[in-house]
Amino acid sequence: MNWRRNISTLAYLLGTHIARRRKSVIRREAKEKERQKERKLMKHQTAAAAAAAATLATYYYYYFQLLIAAAAADNTITPTPTPTTTTATTTTTTTTTTTNTTTIITS
Repeated sequence: MNWRRNISTLAYLLGTHIARRRKSVIRREAKEKERQKERKLMKHQTAAAAAAAATLATYYYYYFQLLIAAAAADNTITPTPTPTTTTATTTTTTTTTTTNTTTIITS
């Protein structure tokens, strides 16, 4: 009977060992799957960011091309002459003459 107990104990221990191994394998696989999801997401995010940066760079490129073309067009147009202003100085001289008259009356 002792050997049966030993066999059943061994079977139990082997079963628990297998169960523990299975759990750890399942956990490890779940972690790896999660890491793969994260890597995939990062790839998509990186690709989306690169596409957005490329689009933005294209917009800026064409915007600056338009600015350069507008500046070149402004240089080809003859500018209208600016009106010249002439300042005339007028001097007014006022002369005041005061006459003192003294009248002497003798009687």
